[in-house]
Amino acid sequence: MSRLAPGVIDVPRERLGEAVGVLARAFAADPLMDYLSGGQERPRGAVMRDFFRFSCEVNLQLGWLLLGLVLRTRLAAVACISRPDAAEWPEALTEMYRALARSVGKEAAGRIERYAALVDSHLPRQPMFYVSAIGVRPESHGRSYGRLLEEVHARASAHPRTVDVGLDTENPNNVPLYKSLGYHVAAEVVLDDLRVWCMFRPNEAEREVGQG
Repeated sequence: MSRLAPGVIDVPRERLGEAVGVLARAFAADPLMDYLSGGQERPRGAVMRDFFRFSCEVNLQLGWLLLGLVLRTRLAAVACISRPDAAEWPEALTEMYRALARSVGKEAAGRIERYAALVDSHLPRQPMFYVSAIGVRPESHGRSYGRLLEEVHARASAHPRTVDVGLDTENPNNVPLYKSLGYHVAAEVVLDDLRVWCMFRPNEAEREVGQG
């Protein structure tokens, strides 16, 4: 597949550790990590690495998208994206989630599950790509988000059944950024003390139909 966004790659397994590190650094001060790591006695950084390692493994093992933006030789940004294609959940992932729940503790595991249930409840029923995580190294901010999302949008538009791209953010500073890239807020909800913006962007063909 040709790359519409220069430097974007499908992250291979041998770069999984690097991808996890990018996401952990990107979310170091994010409200979502404040929420998910609440009540946790382990170091916050360790909890974040465990969480994002599991997230990346889900995408690799299910054949979904794990995209990275390479600047020079390093990953500057990483995104985990689910696709509407049917994928059988392997027992290995079930075991990995059990290990994650044990490592973060009962309270944090319960927060992860409540958060996932809330986000799932606001997903539309039509086929879509969903950006479950996207993060940029602090020193690589600028157009990195846009360049990575351009590839997501291109792949979603090329998919025979997908009609839009969705994501959620818990950082209010990200809302205008995503709006500038064509997303709109479909729901704004509160989970305990965490505010979540659920946002969607129709594919080009769908936008043309809506404007016609």
